Amino acid sequence: SGRQCMVQHISLPKPILKKTIAPRPSSARSTDEDIQGSKDALIQDLEKKLRSKEARRRTGQKLSYEERMARRLLGPDGATYMFDQELCDSLDQVSSQREGQSSQGRHHSGADEKKNEGSAIQEKCYAPRFLQIPPDLTVEEGRFCRIDFKVGGLPTPDVTWYLDGKAIRPDDYHKMLVCEKAMHSFIIEIVTVHHAGVYECVAQNRAGESRFSMRLDVIAQEALRPPTFVQKMLNSRALEGDTVRLECKVDASPPPQLFWKKDKDMLRIDPQRMSLYQDGSGRQCLLIERVVKSDAGWYTLSAINEAGMSTCNARLDISSEYPETSSSL
Repeated sequence: SGRQCMVQHISLPKPILKKTIAPRPSSARSTDEDIQGSKDALIQDLEKKLRSKEARRRTGQKLSYEERMARRLLGPDGATYMFDQELCDSLDQVSSQREGQSSQGRHHSGADEKKNEGSAIQEKCYAPRFLQIPPDLTVEEGRFCRIDFKVGGLPTPDVTWYLDGKAIRPDDYHKMLVCEKAMHSFIIEIVTVHHAGVYECVAQNRAGESRFSMRLDVIAQEALRPPTFVQKMLNSRALEGDTVRLECKVDASPPPQLFWKKDKDMLRIDPQRMSLYQDGSGRQCLLIERVVKSDAGWYTLSAINEAGMSTCNARLDISSEYPETSSSL
């Protein structure tokens, strides 16, 4: 058949002997000839062949006998893969040899690279330096306290706080925050009298350390005491037109609020005749001048603070004249 004839026709041609190319004579100081025979030259030749074959496929130029036979037996795609793979294998062998040599060179230069890297790191180290430090502070007991400061350094320094020489560890009452742009904050959630003292802040890195000190004073909060009348008002009797003083003394912490009443109603102070006085010892006084009969009644003083409440009262009687003393004849 026609196909058998074609196969016989394909198998009949004699193998073509490859031509031996004579080496080119060397010429002095020629770049191409200096690399001739070297691995770089071989790689260049193989790359040129690949580009040449690809160009011929695209432009439709005449193929070699081996390429034409391969296309007939394997098809266009198979023939292209076969020739390209052959060249790629050659390239891989040469590339592996070059990588082996370059790895030896890198091995010898590794120590120098580490030395250079170490010197570069050493150059980038800067000892800590405080750019902003807080002043001494005074805080009331039970308040919130925040101490802000700014520190620079490379690498970023570690910060430790000390109170009277004893290191402070972060816990539920002490917070140490790092904010943006090297700002730091030391926070005491609830200040007590035990937080008073001299604080020292130490910043450290491998290039050195820096420190500053500050003092924190705490104003102690007095213990709460409910009002107590240590001196009570006394009942009084007066004539119309006299002056009456209703006095008492109350002790409490904090100082209490005071409310005066007359016969269960809030006392209306007549500025023409009545005055209220008190001093720092807790003494209270209601002064009534030119008393009238309507001033008679029960007077009550109520003292109230956060710890409790207490009251004190007394009666005031007003008469037109003192009762006469009868004598026997």
